[in-house]
Amino acid sequence: MRRCQKIFLLILCIGICFFTGCSWLKTYSLKIEDIEIAKDINLADKIVFTKWKLKKTGAITSMSIWLMDINGENQICLVKHNDKNVLVMRPVFSPDSKKVAFIVNAAIRKKEFRDIFMINTHDKETLSRITYDGKSSVPIFSPDGEKIFFMVENKGFGRKENMDIYMTKINDREHLRIKKIICGSKSYRHNFSPDRKKILFIYSEPYKNDYGYSNDKIYLMDIDDGDKIQLVSSKYGLRSPSFSSNGQRIIFSMMDKNKESDIYLINSDGTNLVRLTSTSENEYSSSFSPNGTKIVFEADKKIYIMSMDGKNKKLIFEYQKKKDSKVSIIDYSYIDSVAFSPDGEKIIFVLKENIFKVVSSTSKDRQFEAKEEYDYANIYTIGVDGNSLTNLTNDKFSHNESPRWCPVQESD
Repeated sequence: MRRCQKIFLLILCIGICFFTGCSWLKTYSLKIEDIEIAKDINLADKIVFTKWKLKKTGAITSMSIWLMDINGENQICLVKHNDKNVLVMRPVFSPDSKKVAFIVNAAIRKKEFRDIFMINTHDKETLSRITYDGKSSVPIFSPDGEKIFFMVENKGFGRKENMDIYMTKINDREHLRIKKIICGSKSYRHNFSPDRKKILFIYSEPYKNDYGYSNDKIYLMDIDDGDKIQLVSSKYGLRSPSFSSNGQRIIFSMMDKNKESDIYLINSDGTNLVRLTSTSENEYSSSFSPNGTKIVFEADKKIYIMSMDGKNKKLIFEYQKKKDSKVSIIDYSYIDSVAFSPDGEKIIFVLKENIFKVVSSTSKDRQFEAKEEYDYANIYTIGVDGNSLTNLTNDKFSHNESPRWCPVQESD
């Protein structure tokens, strides 16, 4: 009797698969032929970015990679997927400005799969796939442009958010010689020393400490022999380490037990740790100017520039909160992706405006109901003197994010 029941259930399952197209048995698959790229591309003097197209309801209709002139003109779609549910995002330039690496994100059976692809415009537009594991993200090119380093999600051994760093050579035809470089990093901004020999990253321990945070450590590792030194550690969180142009200094943000963040500077050998800011504002997204003399950073919806010693701090942009005399406004807007232009004359940043209007409230328990008024993100530039603010994308129905300047090529 039991055997007959098993046979019946097996036949029933086969029938369900036949009539539903076996959708619940689909395996992870991203076909390179389903990705469209623009033709006759010239990446020189361009900005590449991610565009989320939205409905008026706020729902995402597509995500693709776009290209525009540095003044915001001549915007074209560089890469998109034929399936609008597959998201194409997070582009980065190679140092020679001939290649762009990016992430393709597919949702299958309520699970997300991410892999890295690359466009090469050296001869003609060619598209290649770098990873096949469905867990890869955050690609960056090595300074010589011959390798791609990227993150791979690792949820083993009780870890929930850890990412390992891997490397592959671009000229490897099948991109199969992938090497694990670092295990257990949770850095989303690993980067290289200017001499191409070392990689800078944050290591987060997999478990929270007594303060409710992960113990973070910034390491500098030799790429060839794997030797690494710990530069700094924190019980409360570290963010966004990056090199100065000569590789001698490293800047980063560190939080304290009150969840307040300040900017610090340290020598690349781990000596001379200096705190550059000490205010009630939370300072993030710091980076050096191309000549290494200035630092730009974001602090509570403001953008500042200061000298490398923390002096001569100058406010160059401040977001003005929306006001309405008739209704209460809740403003969740913020600034992101602050960086210098390659010539050091401008600052690029993303302003995400997310505004709600309160439609009803009760003073007794301080509860309220709010309706989203608008939610979009645009890419701006502003001069280092605080003048010439320009909205490059000027789009009220999209999120325009993750901008990257085309690297400046040195003349022979």
